[in-house]
Amino acid sequence: MLSHEPFYLKTHPTYFNGEIIGVHLFVKDANSFMNDQESFYYLALMDELTGIWNRKAFKEHCCII
Repeated sequence: MLSHEPFYLKTHPTYFNGEIIGVHLFVKDANSFMNDQESFYYLALMDELTGIWNRKAFKEHCCII
């Protein structure tokens, strides 16, 4: 049964003696993929130990008056 929800699809060939003998398909709900991106964005801008903004986030979100 197919869904009308967006999804993320990745393929990976399987090799044996230099020949492709199969393909693995990885299907993931696009909504969870977006949640992963949001998590990575959060981790890139926050200090892991203190939970406060790092220098990159401060420069990106704050205005110098």
